[in-house]
Amino acid sequence: MEKYRYLDRFANYIKIPADDLVEAFEIEKEFHDAILNETSKEVRLKLYEDVYTQAHAIYERSAKPENVATNLKSRRARLFQREVAGKSILEVGCGSGAFLISVLEQNNFGKELCGLDVTIPSSEVRNKFSKINFIKADVTDFNVANKFDVVYSNHVFEHIAPADTHSHISSIKNALDKNGTLIINAPNKIFGPSDVTRIIDFSYTNRIEAQGTHLNEPSYSELIALLSGYGFSNFRTTLPGLILRNIFPNFRMSTSILCEFEKRKKLVDIFHKIRVRGRCLLAFEVSIVCDAP
Repeated sequence: MEKYRYLDRFANYIKIPADDLVEAFEIEKEFHDAILNETSKEVRLKLYEDVYTQAHAIYERSAKPENVATNLKSRRARLFQREVAGKSILEVGCGSGAFLISVLEQNNFGKELCGLDVTIPSSEVRNKFSKINFIKADVTDFNVANKFDVVYSNHVFEHIAPADTHSHISSIKNALDKNGTLIINAPNKIFGPSDVTRIIDFSYTNRIEAQGTHLNEPSYSELIALLSGYGFSNFRTTLPGLILRNIFPNFRMSTSILCEFEKRKKLVDIFHKIRVRGRCLLAFEVSIVCDAP
């Protein structure tokens, strides 16, 4: 289908049948358009619930083995070891709990491990990893009883509608202890789209915006400007790219370098032109570590 010109290529890459991807995209696109225009918080919550129930059911038909996602979360736990070691941690949007389980198994945590999401792991998983407190709650607007040294958010922000951004960031800020640390990862708008919209454009060159459940793919500059407005400061990041960050997991640098990169269109264009099998080879995510007010 010319409408979905990258469908077969993306289906082969993600190992999900093309028909399933089209079905998921059409559901997500309807959700995307509806929630961006919805003024009622109650209705937006129902839209979130419906799309993830429907879309996840489609993806789970051909889901990658569980150990793939677990290994990715385990690498994240090692990448941010210097920030989480000995700390109490709240993961917002914890999903299966794989990141917190990895932190637990690596014995990196301090007083408390807590995962918060609209769906939480099964009772079997919760019983097995009883040191982790899982809380079922709305990630767009929540309260927790304790303050945490670290709040960790991995690819959650992009799923939050602009109308819910204030309550989401305010909830994170309120969950952090004074001088606590926020770690937030998101797809980089400069190298988007990063959701199922890749069936239309799988080049990671920002030719079109995400049209699925990614409502808010940011750049470094955009996310830092937002967080600064809530009092967050001292922004730093890992080395960009999987290879570099895995070689030097403890290295941190100022985000100002990447913000400056984003301003230089000619340099960004050069990055976009370096491709393998049609995809930008030098694409990297937004990954920010910053201090709470």
